[in-house]
Amino acid sequence: MPLTTLNSHLANGDITAEEQDLAEAKRISALLQSQTGNSISWLPDSGLHIWATQLANQSDSTAVKSLVESLAVLPSSTPVLPFGNADLSALVRSKQQDSVRLALNQSKLLSEGRQIYYSPASGSSDNETLALLSDLSVRSLVSNKFIRGNERETTPAAVTASSNSALVFDLAASNCLISIDLNDESFFNAVTCIKSEIGMMTAESPQKSRSVIVLAPKDWKVSSEKLSALISALGNHNWMRLTSLDVVAATTESKNYIPAIDVDQREISRSLLRQSRMLQVNADSVAAMYDDPELAAGFEGARTLGFSELWPTNTAANQYLTENLDLLNEYLNAVQIESSARITTPEEISEIPITIVNESDKTISVSVLLTSDATSRFSAQPTGLIQVEAGQRVTTPVEITLVGAGIVDVQAHLVAPNGERFGEVKIIQISSAAYGQFARTLVLGAFGLLILLSLSNVVKRRRGKLINTKKS
Repeated sequence: MPLTTLNSHLANGDITAEEQDLAEAKRISALLQSQTGNSISWLPDSGLHIWATQLANQSDSTAVKSLVESLAVLPSSTPVLPFGNADLSALVRSKQQDSVRLALNQSKLLSEGRQIYYSPASGSSDNETLALLSDLSVRSLVSNKFIRGNERETTPAAVTASSNSALVFDLAASNCLISIDLNDESFFNAVTCIKSEIGMMTAESPQKSRSVIVLAPKDWKVSSEKLSALISALGNHNWMRLTSLDVVAATTESKNYIPAIDVDQREISRSLLRQSRMLQVNADSVAAMYDDPELAAGFEGARTLGFSELWPTNTAANQYLTENLDLLNEYLNAVQIESSARITTPEEISEIPITIVNESDKTISVSVLLTSDATSRFSAQPTGLIQVEAGQRVTTPVEITLVGAGIVDVQAHLVAPNGERFGEVKIIQISSAAYGQFARTLVLGAFGLLILLSLSNVVKRRRGKLINTKKS
């Protein structure tokens, strides 16, 4: 039974849909409160306890507290689903294998090495995804319709599909659970439906035992009383007994099947992939600048949650990533450059003051880079990392070289420790007084030469007059 929900919490733990989250916590808590013993195998999302803990920190709901307590006492051998119900098949089709590995690494870290099962909502995957997940020690849980092309085609629960290990759930029997909690009649119909489906499989080969996996919907809503009653109704038969998923998973796999259908499921939009890349770059900058591993993990988690198959549309997933990008920009925009708009340097090689302002509540480490389109005239030495305490400002000298007279437009950039530029670019006009002094010297020199030439001409004229007087 999957235990999962759409996680729309932001990277810093902020809750964006508290009312919806509380309803989901109540639903999942009711499932875990059922008196079913070992008859149900739970498949919690590997990130569910983080979601529930964040919700518990901001809510006094008894259902949320009960959920946190119930998740904490699940057996350590309980298998898990990928973090955030990441749509691994769609990621593989989009050539995002790195994002697949990120999601699974997060899952392994949070679940402390438990077995991971990938169970696509549609029950269908593709051969490339099966192969990749098999290499990564993740078992796929797919439907018999995917394997055999028919939801009522009896299929072994443990198979190899295109030479890849997989578990198979019976789609027809699983569909019996969809509307079980509408009323007493729907409950009776669901129990009858499951018994009929399993009975027909038994009738095919009465002397042959087989395992059948019945998988509940990921958004299944049923009261703890009804769930307990369902397990009781299915367990009181001499021709059928309930067992756990790990027992079924340990059975010998049957012969190799070539999947009958290779469904092209929901595609990940280009805009969603672009948003994810932007989030990754900016998150790397923030993580390096603030040196905050917890904050970095939060944004990595948000990237994976953006690929959850539980989002109703790509647009909704895009909006979620946009909200996290806005949050990232708040961290980035909290650090700014201050400087005079115009600076005159006394020498060709000089130092100019640049001030870094940190308006955040954390210590940051950044460097400053000055650039100009006038590369033949201007160059600057990059600064080393500069540490600025929370709410403080630090002024640092930056060495520059300015060749020639006149004003040069210079751009001042903030650079994160990972080498990425960020924030608003400050434009500074820089000129050198050294060339003004040189120009004045040239003018004075030229003026002096003119005076000397004039004096020389006067002397020559006087000598000429003296010579003419003597001749006369």
